[in-house]
Amino acid sequence: MKRRIIGIDVGKNGGIVVYDTENNKLLECIKMPPTPKDLLDFLSIYKENSVCYLERVNGMTGQSASASFVFGESYGQLTMGLIACGIPTVTVSPQTWQKTIGLRNTDKLGKTEWKNILKKKAQQLFPYAKVTLATSDALLICEYGRIKEKE
Repeated sequence: MKRRIIGIDVGKNGGIVVYDTENNKLLECIKMPPTPKDLLDFLSIYKENSVCYLERVNGMTGQSASASFVFGESYGQLTMGLIACGIPTVTVSPQTWQKTIGLRNTDKLGKTEWKNILKKKAQQLFPYAKVTLATSDALLICEYGRIKEKE
C-alpha cells in the first residue's frame, strides 16, 4: 500500500486531496491550484510514496467547443504534472467511484441537488475537513482510493 493517496477532481472548479494512510490523516484538501506551475509545485511535494486516483473525464453535453478545449488542456496539464512527478495514477469514472462508496443518482437528480448530496457524503466521511463544492468530489475520489488500496 502506498503511504499517501491523492484524490483529484479535475477542472478549475475541482480540488485535490492528499491522505496519509500511515497516520490516517488528511494532509491537504484544496481547490485546484490556479496555474500549471502552482499545480506542479503542489504535486512535487507529494511525489514520494504516493498514488493518485484521478477522475476520468469526458466532454460535457452542452459545453462549447472552446470550453471543452480549455477543460481538456487542463486535464492534459494535470496528467503531465503527475507523470513529471512520477506519481502512479489510476483513472476512475464518476460512476465507478460513486458506486463503490454507495452513491447512485438513481432518482436522476439535477446537477445542483446531486452535488449537494456528494458534498454531504464527503462531510460524513471527513467531518474534520473543510468540505466545499470544489473539494467534495476529490475527497470522495480519495475515499475510493483508500478502499481500493486496502483490497
